[in-house]
Amino acid sequence: MNRSKPIPHTNRAFTLIELLVVIGIIAILAAGIGVALRGNNPDASLRGAQGLISGVLSGARGQAALTQSNARIIVQADSTRDDFLRSIRVIIPDTAAPGQWKQVGAEVILPPNVYVVPHTNTLTGVTFDSTNGTWNVGRYSTFLRPAVAADVAGLVNASASTILVSGTISALGTVDSSGRIVVTPGRASGASSVVLDNASAVRGLSVSRYGVATLVNEAESFDQITN
Repeated sequence: MNRSKPIPHTNRAFTLIELLVVIGIIAILAAGIGVALRGNNPDASLRGAQGLISGVLSGARGQAALTQSNARIIVQADSTRDDFLRSIRVIIPDTAAPGQWKQVGAEVILPPNVYVVPHTNTLTGVTFDSTNGTWNVGRYSTFLRPAVAADVAGLVNASASTILVSGTISALGTVDSSGRIVVTPGRASGASSVVLDNASAVRGLSVSRYGVATLVNEAESFDQITN
C-alpha cells in the first residue's frame, strides 16, 4: 500500500530584531498620521514629533541589531535648508566602504514649525527667545552633538558642519552615553534663521545607556534630568 508523503512545510517566525524594525516603522507612521489628522494644533504637533523621534530611535536600535553594527541618528543642522533642525535620519557603517557611513531608510521630517532643540544655544542660525520661559540647561538636546568628519564620512550632501549626530547605538541596543532629545515650537526668521520662542512648551525623550527612551512631556521635567 502506497502512502503519500506529507507535504513538507516550514513555519518562519519573526525574530526579535525584525520586530524591533517593524515596531519602529509602525511608530513613525502612526505618529505622522496622527499629526495629519489633528490639523494645525501646536501641542498635537509636538506630540507627533515626540512620537516620530521615538520611532526613529527604535528603528536605529533595530538596524544596529539587524546588521550587528553600530547605528546613529543624525539631524540636519544647515540653517540654509528648509529642513533645518527638522530632518532626522538613521545611519550605519557602509560595509562596502570601510570607515564611511550610509543612510538606511527614508528621512523623517518633523511637523511644520516644530524643531529639534540643539545641544547648546550657540548653533549658527538659531535664536533662543526667552519671552515664554527660560532656556534652562536641561532643555537642550544632550543626546546630540556637533558631528566631526569621521561621523559623516561617505554621506551624500552632508558635512561635519551641517549635521548633529547622536550617541552611538550598538548591536546590543546600548548607547555610549545617555542623553535627551528635545523638541519645541519655532518660527522661521529670514532666509537662514530660526527663532525658538517658547521654552515652556518643550517635549521630547530621555535616552538611557540601554537605549531605552522615556517620553518627557513637561518642560520642567527636563530640568530634573541629569543626563
